[in-house]
Amino acid sequence: MNTRAIRKLSSLAEIDPEGRVVATWRTWFLIAGAIVWLTMTYVKLDMAITQVDSIAKDAQETREALIKAGILSPVARHP
Repeated sequence: MNTRAIRKLSSLAEIDPEGRVVATWRTWFLIAGAIVWLTMTYVKLDMAITQVDSIAKDAQETREALIKAGILSPVARHP
């Protein structure tokens, strides 16, 4: 491992006078950033699922309307 990487890793924690490892502000910043990123990812995924659900519902309603109008056979399948 190179010296630069070791310096970056060592900046995430310090050892206090009693010998305990204490997180620095960078550690908390990284943790907070990870939480925000995970939350945003979850929200985007939830929005995508909701959108797909809405499209599927619209497609089903359209299919039922076409069957009712006699344009589409009730046993029609996708190719």
